[in-house]
Amino acid sequence: MKITKNIRQLILLWCFAIPLFFLGVGFVKYLGTSINWNAALLGLIWMILIGMGSVFSFSLSDELFKNPLQGKYLLREKPYKNLLLASGMIFVLLLVVTMSLVQTGIVETSLIFSMLFIFIVSFFQGISPVRIFFSGFGELSLALIIGFFIPTFSLQLQMQEVNRLFIFATLPLVFLILAFQILSQIEDYKEEIRQDEKRLVARLGWENSFTLHNISLILVFLFFGIASLLGLPNSISIPLFISFPLAGLQIWHLQQIANGGKPRWKFLKINSLVILVTIIIVLVVSFFIR
Repeated sequence: MKITKNIRQLILLWCFAIPLFFLGVGFVKYLGTSINWNAALLGLIWMILIGMGSVFSFSLSDELFKNPLQGKYLLREKPYKNLLLASGMIFVLLLVVTMSLVQTGIVETSLIFSMLFIFIVSFFQGISPVRIFFSGFGELSLALIIGFFIPTFSLQLQMQEVNRLFIFATLPLVFLILAFQILSQIEDYKEEIRQDEKRLVARLGWENSFTLHNISLILVFLFFGIASLLGLPNSISIPLFISFPLAGLQIWHLQQIANGGKPRWKFLKINSLVILVTIIIVLVVSFFIR
């Protein structure tokens, strides 16, 4: 079974979810509240299982969607049979961990909403007939899950109230992950528009995609500025702007491409990844050491 670009991107995004889960735990430490490590561990396992289930079910359903008439024959082949078995085991484990979280007594209404949203959107990324991943809203839904709902879920495991400062500190991550996904698709724009199932860039067109990417990057630092005004310490907010020149360079280079300049896709992809990783590391580490 071939691991496609879409599956690789989905795996990469769920890898980002792991440090972002600790963002919620770090914020609890920043507030000076004691951390419930048992709840944090169960929550981390739950999130990892969600990510694995999302990737496995996407891989299997994507292959079955492309070959609907051969579905029953595909499932008899060892790779797909093993994938189906692994997906089933993951969802059983997910049920066990969910019940364990319920038994801890920390599951409140707001936490249930976050868990349901994460599960439903993750599960239906590739499952027919919804297939959110190819709906034009797949990028935004993944950005919301990874950038906002995962850190919020982690925080809600520790405390019921979601701090306003925390919201403004995590919203930029949604736009940052959205911009990262857009950039990863732009290079393959010609290939994307030929596909039956088009993602966001193919639906918007490259010019609108450039604009959305640039606006998203600007909003990242705008929201961090608002978070600073709401009380985010300078020792956290100032290091976040270290990547601002890289974002400016990214926007400038895309504008050059729009004006007919030669694209440097490898540089842009590395630069986009550096911006994302730098901001995640600064946020998570800063909250833990404050």
